[in-house]
Amino acid sequence: MAIDHGHQGIRVNCICPGYIDAGLAEGYFQSQADPVRAREEAGKLHALWRIGKPEEVGNVAVFLASEDASFITGAAILVDGGFGSGLPPK
Repeated sequence: MAIDHGHQGIRVNCICPGYIDAGLAEGYFQSQADPVRAREEAGKLHALWRIGKPEEVGNVAVFLASEDASFITGAAILVDGGFGSGLPPK
């Protein structure tokens, strides 16, 4: 899409989040014997050892929509706290 619409000045990017504390995984955490521990373990799947906040994804969306990102198109932006970096950590 970035290639198809770039000549029209339309930028197309993708935000790829890790675990974000936005409610989607809450049912899973609550179904576990120890929901607090399950949440902590999910956080440890990320290099930053925590689950992300919705505003951290939103900040990237605002940036991509701004003129500060005017030369970014066709990009997949990871907002995953290092989830995709080959973890789990030691």
